[in-house]
Amino acid sequence: MTYNKTLLKEISKINKENYKNSMEWDYVNYLDTGNLTENKIDKVQRIDLKTDKLPSRAKRIPSVKNIL
Repeated sequence: MTYNKTLLKEISKINKENYKNSMEWDYVNYLDTGNLTENKIDKVQRIDLKTDKLPSRAKRIPSVKNIL
């Protein structure tokens, strides 16, 4: 059997939407990939946008049916 190599970006949408300051959210519930183990979420970090800066990696907005 022969397989063709395919880039993930050719078959999916990556980082389709990102948080912008104009959205003016009070906080973000951030799920770090390190908190996904054995198909379970260990913890979700709450980032208060009034007092803390949102890291660039936390600006991605997931959608329904996203794969994490």
